[in-house]
Amino acid sequence: AYFGPLTGPYRRSLLDTWSGILRGFEIKTSEQMDLVATTGDPVQIQEWQLCGLPKDPLSTENAIILTNARTWPLLIDPQGQANAWIRNLHKNDNLQVCKASDEKFMKVVEGAIRIGLPCLLENVGDSLDPALEPVLLRNVFLIGSTPHIRVGDSAIPYDKRFKFYMTTKLPNPSYTPENIVTVSLLNFFITRSGLEDQLLGKTVEKERNDLEQEKQKLTRDCAEKSLELKKMQENILRMLEEAEGDILDQEELIDTLERSKLKSTEIKDDLRRARETEKTIDETRNKYRPHAYRGALLFFCVSELSMVDPMYQFSLQWFINLVLFAVDKTEQAEDIDTRVKNLTEYFTYSFYTNVCRSLFERHKLTFSFFLCTSILQQEGSLNGDEYRYLLTGPTGRGGNAANPAPEWLTKNSWNEIQFISA
Repeated sequence: AYFGPLTGPYRRSLLDTWSGILRGFEIKTSEQMDLVATTGDPVQIQEWQLCGLPKDPLSTENAIILTNARTWPLLIDPQGQANAWIRNLHKNDNLQVCKASDEKFMKVVEGAIRIGLPCLLENVGDSLDPALEPVLLRNVFLIGSTPHIRVGDSAIPYDKRFKFYMTTKLPNPSYTPENIVTVSLLNFFITRSGLEDQLLGKTVEKERNDLEQEKQKLTRDCAEKSLELKKMQENILRMLEEAEGDILDQEELIDTLERSKLKSTEIKDDLRRARETEKTIDETRNKYRPHAYRGALLFFCVSELSMVDPMYQFSLQWFINLVLFAVDKTEQAEDIDTRVKNLTEYFTYSFYTNVCRSLFERHKLTFSFFLCTSILQQEGSLNGDEYRYLLTGPTGRGGNAANPAPEWLTKNSWNEIQFISA
């Protein structure tokens, strides 16, 4: 109801505030309130991630909200991540895709409603087409015993299997209150941790394809085994619930329960072995993480350029292609640590030269300074107080010591010296 449009830090802040209010009324709560832990299904989340959902908490929360919301979702998706996830999620369900700019997009929506197919409306602008209103409000009524919905001037059959998704590439759309109450607005703007995981996967897939393929296979196997185990547990509970009389007298039920127990133990052993193997693979993959970490930092640096000039827009796909190009062009090395160091240095250089080709001359120095300070901050080589002083100057009196050389050292200069040395 409230989280959808908000960023990750703001959501966390709200949860902490709500938790404090509940404790103030002496209402028992978890030590740390967590939407994913409370309402998420680990097996379902794993399946979403196999379909391309980023692994960061913000994206997982969005997916949970999307599946539980009472209104159709409108996804703020500048980088196209949510769009790709929806496409993969319904790739075997005959997903109907149309663009808001198409003159006849409502025909596609109507067809999906009639047959009960999922429908994805892309490139929504900063307002919603009035023709969508009955679909968004779900104004369903019965004609006889058949559900119908009025679209335009005609009433069409409404199949309850119909699902509707909308995505916009606008990073900060301004929808009217009338529009917002008819949809579930979800902020899928990419996070640094989500991008870092994605870049790590892309780099390892290019560098060590065998390793990444094995990682993906193990993830799929774990998801399938976890789902099988969950179904088995649900089946056992159903059988116990439906059993009549004394359970101990029902040999067929006891045999079924015993077989299920043995199968459950076997699946748990398979999962344990798979996760041990996955842990070993992750140790090797994580050796490339410094490169992915630098890559995420650089992407968010270049994203800030739109504040300098709105014309500076760089897509995520362009950036990923640059990462993969760097893997091909970087000098090889005998050990992984040296290879990762070479990768990071070459990619940083390649990124800088490619971006500078797109900048006006007057903006190159600004970008260079921002990039340099961001890297130094990442490495822990930049003193935060000194950096803030460089940007803002002294924000108060530095001290009360007497000026030792008032004949040539001005009052302001002496105050600045005291401030920076404090």
